[in-house]
Parts: sequence; structure tokens; C-alpha cells
Amino acid sequence: MKLSEREIREVAYHEAGHAVLAVLLNIPFIYVQVNKRLRLSVVRGQVGFQTGGLLLRRSARLSLRDIERLTLMMMAGPAVLKRLRRKSWDDVFETFRGGGWDDFDQSVHILDLATGRFWAYEYLKRVRARAVKAIGMHWDLITKIADALIERGRLTRAEVPG
Repeated sequence: MKLSEREIREVAYHEAGHAVLAVLLNIPFIYVQVNKRLRLSVVRGQVGFQTGGLLLRRSARLSLRDIERLTLMMMAGPAVLKRLRRKSWDDVFETFRGGGWDDFDQSVHILDLATGRFWAYEYLKRVRARAVKAIGMHWDLITKIADALIERGRLTRAEVPG
């Protein structure tokens, strides 16, 4: 199924937010992409549709600081959607059950596994605030990357300025 122009734009901005934060936080990645058609995907045993993504370079060992940086980068996508839609966090997650919710859910899962802490949701509220601030500071760059993703579909790490 082909995505509408509005959906492609939202996905491009969402993924551009991840990419820009990854560059700023020095998180290595291979490419960022936007799919103009829904693609079937299986993640952790759950079937869904993929509209875009950021392919990270695998790291053998992650420190708590690395995990915190990853979490901030993951919250950048939903923060971009919040800014684009001018809605509350609940509205972003409710109306965009795919990327925004998945990013939040994966962040909580990573924090729980890595730290054994049960306060991951509370911690992520603070991370969301930091992501919103970072998105605001780098909005022009996010827009530039989103436009390039809409035009080309995929950008390598070398093609993402920062």
C-alpha cells in the first residue's frame, strides 16, 4: 500500500529527527530511510508495517551513558511528530501507533533490560523534554534532512550533515 504525501512527510521528519540526534550524539549509523510503501516487518516476534528507519551500527558493549544517548535519539522521532502536529504527547502516541509508540516502547524496554530499573517511564518523561529542546534547536537541519529523504528515500551517514 502506498503512503500518502502527508504520511511520507511525517515519516521523513520523524526519521530526520532520529538521524540528526544520532549525529549530534555521535551514535554511529549506516543509513536513514523513508519507505513510500508499507513494508511488512517482524520485530521481536511482532508483525507490523515499516515506513522508515535508521540502521544503527552494532556495538559490542553499551555503557549506561550509551543507552541514555540511544534513548534520547529514539525520542527525537516522536518529538518531531509532536512539533509537526502541535499536539500533546498522548495524542502523538495515540494517533501514530507505529513509529512514535514503538520508539517509546523500545526505549523503555532497553532501559529496563540494561539497568533493571522500574522507573524507566518516569525517566523517559525527562528524556522527552530534552528531545523536544534538541529538536527545536536543530529544526532547520531536520527540515533539510527530511526534504532530502522525501526526494531520495535513503541517506547514508556520510550524507547527513552535522
